[in-house]
Amino acid sequence: MKTTANGGPHAHPDQPWATGSDTWNGYLQRAEAFLYDLIARHDGGRVLFAAHGETILAAHALLLGLGPMTEAGFNVSHASVTRWQHHHNRLGQRRWMLDRHNDTAHLAALAAGTTP
Repeated sequence: MKTTANGGPHAHPDQPWATGSDTWNGYLQRAEAFLYDLIARHDGGRVLFAAHGETILAAHALLLGLGPMTEAGFNVSHASVTRWQHHHNRLGQRRWMLDRHNDTAHLAALAAGTTP
């Protein structure tokens, strides 16, 4: 599919990747709106969600303020763990901190027959 489309959805962000599909920028807008709402509803709490790699990319774009047309990218392995923390410093300032990205240590432990 990527060969036929001359790249993944991000390569042509305003064109649908397949007939009837959303554009990459359209998906990012919807995913970011959902994540923003999820964060607002659980402000100060913990949130755990399972998602496809594209949603992890949308979270990175939102929390890092990258915007839809960034040239930056991230690898996201299957079953990997990404962890963000909303840090509050002693001055009352808040910022998002990427604590871990694409962590697959738990998979290695499973393959070895041990637990992490």
